[in-house]
Amino acid sequence: MNLRLYPFGYILSDKKLDSLPPNYVNKEVIDEYYYYTDSGTQYSISKNKDSFLIIHGDYMHIGIYNNIPNNLIAETLLSLYLHNHEEFLNTLDYLAGRYSIIIKDSNKIKIYPDATNGRSNYYCMDQVLVSSHANLLGEILNYKIPEGEVKIVEKTFLNSPYDNVKSTIPNHYVELPSNNVTRFFPRRNNPYTQMSEEKRFALVEKFWKTQIEEYCQYYNKIVFSITGGLDSRFALALSKNYIDRFNFFTYAYNDKIDNSTSESSKLSLDYTIVKNILNDIHLNHKFFFFHDDPLSLTDKESEIQQKNSIHRHLPILNKYVYNAFGENLLHLRSNTLEIGQARLHRKEKIISSIPNAKESVMKMYKGDTIESKLLEKSYNDFVSNINYLSNIYDYHVLDLIHWELRVGRWISEVLNNHDSVFRTINPFSHRAMNNISLSFSYEQRRDCYLFKEIINRNFPILNFYGVNDYNNLYEQSKKKNSVVSKTVNKNSIKTIFNEFLVKSNDQSTVTKSVTQNNLFLPRKLNKKGSYVEASITFERENGIAQLVITSPYSSREYKEYIYYEIYKNDELLLKEDIANWARPNHISIPGLIKNDIIKIRLQINKDLLQKENWESNSRLQILEYREITSKMSDRNLIHHSSPYSRKNLK
Repeated sequence: MNLRLYPFGYILSDKKLDSLPPNYVNKEVIDEYYYYTDSGTQYSISKNKDSFLIIHGDYMHIGIYNNIPNNLIAETLLSLYLHNHEEFLNTLDYLAGRYSIIIKDSNKIKIYPDATNGRSNYYCMDQVLVSSHANLLGEILNYKIPEGEVKIVEKTFLNSPYDNVKSTIPNHYVELPSNNVTRFFPRRNNPYTQMSEEKRFALVEKFWKTQIEEYCQYYNKIVFSITGGLDSRFALALSKNYIDRFNFFTYAYNDKIDNSTSESSKLSLDYTIVKNILNDIHLNHKFFFFHDDPLSLTDKESEIQQKNSIHRHLPILNKYVYNAFGENLLHLRSNTLEIGQARLHRKEKIISSIPNAKESVMKMYKGDTIESKLLEKSYNDFVSNINYLSNIYDYHVLDLIHWELRVGRWISEVLNNHDSVFRTINPFSHRAMNNISLSFSYEQRRDCYLFKEIINRNFPILNFYGVNDYNNLYEQSKKKNSVVSKTVNKNSIKTIFNEFLVKSNDQSTVTKSVTQNNLFLPRKLNKKGSYVEASITFERENGIAQLVITSPYSSREYKEYIYYEIYKNDELLLKEDIANWARPNHISIPGLIKNDIIKIRLQINKDLLQKENWESNSRLQILEYREITSKMSDRNLIHHSSPYSRKNLK
């Protein structure tokens, strides 16, 4: 395995440095400053008489209406910084990637991190010396990591393993040599809260898909892991158009369920859910089994990875990926989606306040320090020194804390670890996209509404499988209904409809009573063009109708004989062959208003053969129906979880 030391990194110094890694080359910017980079790393420099701007790393501007070409980004940013600072900051919000922006302004150096601090930055407190890697600064300065029983772990607040070296955090820039840390986001109340859901969904799709499209032009091999969680499923849904270009992997201990430890149980859950997904969706996928197929790192490999990152996240995984897929990879991660998922207040709604902020930080870092009094002092000093909790407008303080102090310190080091072998990117590192994820209500953030809706719009079957749950949605619904049935009288179960129309091909019509919300084709109804139909009247002023429909019939021989169809006010929205999918179909119909009529129809497409029991085979059950108040538009008309549904039919 070919490992790189301090890969894709940089150093900026006001003095020429003699001791550097062999893969670092000198790029002199202006006489008094020296810029060193890992060879082959992307960067761009713009200069004028008294100032310069460097953008280092992977970067891509994706705006709402237009995009700035990469070769003009540095020049544009420097001009805006000098002449229109507010627009400079606005432009940063639409800059995706893992990058650092370094600006010389008069006698000051300013470091602006990317949206999630994915390209880590570390700076010295007593001189102008900045680098992408904490241990690279430690080597240059011959610093030693302090020893002792009590020390704050290096990923808390601005801390590093070295007393005199600090880290940047998202949404703040640092100015040298004063070491002042200043918040530059947010600058106003969240503007996306006033935008329609449809527009927000479309922007997230654009911001993410534009990056995937660009990366697919330059990389033949893109890899990312699939787990039992939601984040990787979201990434997969938005990469659907390029699915054949991707390689996927999942890691576990064994090729079986192993509940011997909490960690093996977690990985067994991933293993089982992913196997279920692979049964229905073809992916270029490999499983890595740490116990069944053990690998080990050499001392040299371990040493390099330890230098590259101050947080070693599963370093052996790099070797499995390398052995499976080779070199020249682009590795995609999606962990930062948790910024918009109310992680620090998911269990209960917590008021956004200074006391609650402190309590949450103490809980978040509790396992990272031996002495709570030292942690409390470090927190108080941090908040006081940079005025941390001021000017956050309508943003919830716990969401910003999780974004800036958890994601912004932990994820960057995870990425540094992966960089040892392959370049790693995170498409969610785009401040406008992060901002959109925070524009939804607390309940929607807690329930991951944005991410599930995006999946539903792009790859709906992925919402069918349990999220960190062995049971899929049908099995969860079945369990839920089983519990309800034990406590509720059977006669009180909600009736969605109690009759349906039977219309033969000769246009004669009868009404048939039903129980348990079932549709079926009576025995004598067997000619093409005949159908049965149930109607539901939408009762809310406006909103979304959600249905769960299931047909237990599945057959390879009798394709295209019977379809079920969904109508809105006689407009056909969706149809599906009942022979294709013997699982529940979760259907959402947005943009409804009061008294809209939803029709569910069983339509005969070919004359039915008498030897089959079509009255039983055609049975269609509406498992659930509910209405949600929403002003979401009906542009997309209908969403579904079955891969065999055809929608938006004219």
